[in-house]
Formats: sequence, C-alpha cells, structure tokens
Amino acid sequence: MKYILAIIAVEALTEIFIESELFRWFRRWMMKRSDLFYELVTCGWCVSVWAAIIVFALLWYGLWWILAVIAIHRLSNFLHDIFGLLKRFKRVEDEEEW
Repeated sequence: MKYILAIIAVEALTEIFIESELFRWFRRWMMKRSDLFYELVTCGWCVSVWAAIIVFALLWYGLWWILAVIAIHRLSNFLHDIFGLLKRFKRVEDEEEW
C-alpha cells in the first residue's frame, strides 16, 4: 500500500512542479539561465526522477503519512475532474433535448 501511495505522490509532486502557478517563478527563472535547465524543470519525465527521490526519502524515514496526504489530495483532484466532466456531458445532453 505504501508503494501505491508513493507512486501517486510522485505523480502529484511532478504535476505540481511542472504545471502549478506556485512554481512558475522558478520555471521562468530557470528559463533565463539556460534552455537545458528550463527543459529539466518542465519535463515530466525529468522532474519525476527528483520527485521519486524525495518520496523515497520520506518512505525511508518512515514519513509515509505525508505521502498519504499528497495521494489523497491527488485522488480527490482526479475525482473532481471526473465529476466535472460528467456534469458537463449531462448539461450538453440536457441542452440537446430542448
């Protein structure tokens, strides 16, 4: 179970780092430094390696509950997206009936 939490946490941390507004300043700062550095902080494959190292360290030190919090957050976002899509499809169907 801890490894499943770890996998979800790596995905969540990667997504937060490469897509969120929170780290946009850092991505822009890296872009000014070099194309290679910018590529490294915007590439999901690249960032996930560093995220996996962080997650492994948390597991190593017995801090799996932090991974659980991150995984729960990510899964709730996933469900939110699914329910949002279902509501959108429902609205389209309702509009087509008129």
